[in-house]
Amino acid sequence: FDHQYVAALDKNTGETLWKKDRDIEYGTPDGDAKKGYSTPAIIEVDGQPQVISPAAVGTIAYSAINGDEIWKLRHGGMNASARPLYGHGMVLITAGTAGKVFAVRPNGRGDVTDTKVEWKNSQAVPTRSSKLLIDDLLFMISDAGIASCVDVATGKQIWQHRLEGKYSASPIFADGKM
Repeated sequence: FDHQYVAALDKNTGETLWKKDRDIEYGTPDGDAKKGYSTPAIIEVDGQPQVISPAAVGTIAYSAINGDEIWKLRHGGMNASARPLYGHGMVLITAGTAGKVFAVRPNGRGDVTDTKVEWKNSQAVPTRSSKLLIDDLLFMISDAGIASCVDVATGKQIWQHRLEGKYSASPIFADGKM
């Protein structure tokens, strides 16, 4: 049996506070094409906490209070794994095997695919590793070993550099170094 859902648990007791089925049309009965391995991000928009939860084919923002769906982005791809980032008023979502990063304004309702996407970038986007948001810059390393830097405001690539080898590990930032 294949069942996709999101649940919130009480951190002290483990009790399920809410559980919601993912309302996504996957376009296939194949459970492997429905997988998502991402850790959700919790952000606050207009004083309301949202749980941003990437999955295969789409990403859904849920109310952290009751699990109600707030907005949804259809982005394609499967096996979403990179954690969403939030900065500059935008959620940065990697669309798994679709090889794209989307910058989405999280103040919409319903399907925001055609209304709240500020930009999308498909140059050297990782399918597994997480991105880094440092000040006004988005850094990422593609599976093929291409490091790149993107302007967060516009989605335009600033630089790109080929590294040796293939990558699936996420970069980290500490002491001013990546």
